Amino acid sequence: MHHFPKHLAFLFLASALSLPAVRTDSRIFEGYGELSDGELDGVAVHWDGGVGIGPVLEEGIRPPEGAVIWDLERTEDGVLYFSTGGPGAVFRLDPTSGEMKKILDPDEPLLRAIHVDDSGNLYAGSSPEGRIYRVKTEGGFPEIYADLESLYVWQIEEDPENPGALLIGAGAPGRIYRLNADFAPGDEPEIVVDANSIHISTFTYTSDGTLYYASGPGGHLVRQKRGEESETLVELGSAEVRAIFPQEDGGVRIAVYRSDKSGKGGGNNDSDEEDPSIPPDGLPSGIFQVGPDGFVEILLAGSDEKVFSATLQNGEMLIGSDLRGRVYRFKDRFDWSLLAESKKGGEVSAIESIDDENAWVATSNPAALHRLTYNPDSAGVFTAEVFDAGQKVRWGALMAAGIRLKSIEWETRTGNRERPDNSWTQWTALDGDKVASGPGRFFQFRGTFENPATVVRRIETFYQLPNEAPAFRRVEGLPVRLEGIPMPPLPPGRATLTQLFRDTESNGNGNSSNGSPPQPFVVNEDSGWLSIVWEAVDPNNDELRFKVFLRKLNDPDWFLLGEDLDQPFFSLNVAGFTPGYYEPRIQASDRVSNPPGEEKISETRGNLILIDNQPPAIVPPTAEDPLEFTVKDNFSIISSVSFRLEGSEPRALLPLDGIFDSREETFRLPEGAAQKGATLHLEATDARNNRAAWTGLTGSRKNTP
Repeated sequence: MHHFPKHLAFLFLASALSLPAVRTDSRIFEGYGELSDGELDGVAVHWDGGVGIGPVLEEGIRPPEGAVIWDLERTEDGVLYFSTGGPGAVFRLDPTSGEMKKILDPDEPLLRAIHVDDSGNLYAGSSPEGRIYRVKTEGGFPEIYADLESLYVWQIEEDPENPGALLIGAGAPGRIYRLNADFAPGDEPEIVVDANSIHISTFTYTSDGTLYYASGPGGHLVRQKRGEESETLVELGSAEVRAIFPQEDGGVRIAVYRSDKSGKGGGNNDSDEEDPSIPPDGLPSGIFQVGPDGFVEILLAGSDEKVFSATLQNGEMLIGSDLRGRVYRFKDRFDWSLLAESKKGGEVSAIESIDDENAWVATSNPAALHRLTYNPDSAGVFTAEVFDAGQKVRWGALMAAGIRLKSIEWETRTGNRERPDNSWTQWTALDGDKVASGPGRFFQFRGTFENPATVVRRIETFYQLPNEAPAFRRVEGLPVRLEGIPMPPLPPGRATLTQLFRDTESNGNGNSSNGSPPQPFVVNEDSGWLSIVWEAVDPNNDELRFKVFLRKLNDPDWFLLGEDLDQPFFSLNVAGFTPGYYEPRIQASDRVSNPPGEEKISETRGNLILIDNQPPAIVPPTAEDPLEFTVKDNFSIISSVSFRLEGSEPRALLPLDGIFDSREETFRLPEGAAQKGATLHLEATDARNNRAAWTGLTGSRKNTP
């Protein structure tokens, strides 16, 4: 007996319900994570995904030797000194003349710290000999100023409480030394701190005389108040503190670097015993707030990039990354930007502020000096990451959303190799809003910014996939009689919150907002409604309450839509809303799980939402031109059009230009539709799924609009 294969029924059903092969796709570039992957040249990317004119990292000056630049020191007259490793040396750079001169060339391979005092003396700490060299910056022979018992010198600073004295952070053993103002070669350095650790990598004093320092291995942040014993505030594990910045509330902000090689390693050791020589994992790389009570709050962390260096500029942090020679500005969790990047990449090993807007930036591997400069009158260029359409396609329009976009000059190029080379098309300006570059699998665009008020939040490009021939998987002969079975109506769609998001990657620890399983939803496809959904987690599994705000793009006023919400979604009828792009803002509070005054509030903004409830308009064929008609929409892209003649099956149409990428498209019916008096039915849908239909007689003068 032969059995009818059940899967064949599903195969037939899928064939019957298949969408037309005529399909236009689009690619949206939006959000910080997406846009920060592009190349920056005089443009910056804000934390909320806005791209606008920013500083430029001028091409670097290469020192004659040295693989790594470790420290920078700028004097009041603008002269810059920098130290290198591999080999160790100190150079003097006059920015006015461009002259670079080596002023110290010891035998040691590493000079990690330098300092210039008010008398024009330069001090440099060498490793692994633990020596402090002194040399007159205006000329003179170097001398060994001090020999430390420690082998490594990590930091040299002026003593804030003893004018003319120097403080030195050192390693092997980890100590802070003081060289008093009357110190002379051969004198014994004073030991200020003996940390009982291998290294003290950095330190700072607050205005009240409190000392903070970082020791390692083990990554300890230690606080020592005046006249009191030291106390360990944080154990960073395999990470290390690169910089410490005191705050007005008595706490500090710390810049933490954690190498990918950090951690407990791998191997096949199945023993449950921990190796005491390996520090615990501790904090990731990032920026952290350590309060006066010692509690740690994450301000910026979680990126693939590591914080490699940091300094202060005009009360804000300048942060150097370990990838692509990138420099960030950081003020707070919701106010930071990717400012610039080096075209040659590398690690940003040191930053020295010049004034409120300019700075010297040192990159290593390769070693180079760059000047970070900001000129709002200069143009900037944003170049997007190469996009792969998967096969050779035709490219349509490129559209941007944001503020004051008319001054941007957009260009594109295409190719069939992953990396742009001579086989790609040349950079070509848009023709209106249409891509003028030829067909290709790979696509890249760039925008030249000239107006400092311009901010781009979203870029969408359209492309037409080619139609492909059908393919058979198998053919079987079955001794049975087949009949079509009517299918029952489908129930309302159901989905979890995670399924509603296009990106379902875990955002951290994977906990739900209330420590419970994902909440299912009934999806009703009602027209005129908008649902704002989000995903939030709490590290303590606290119960969360939400506020939802919405505003029209370019409108300064936010409207509060809902508050005290306990579910991560909000639905509203937007049938009467003015069409256009809107921006959502969500606040989350854990107040219901914490005592008054102990609650925490976080805030985020979502991607732009297009609200458009207006159907497209169909301008039907006329008696003069019975085959050609137009479909228009005020806000959304036309996405599909079909026709039926004399009650026949609906057939899809492509625009005359072959791609759905515009708010107004022109179509042409096949020659068979020219017969006068036939019943013609047209249907059109826009990108927001608004539908329009028209029915009339072909060749009728009543069709004339």
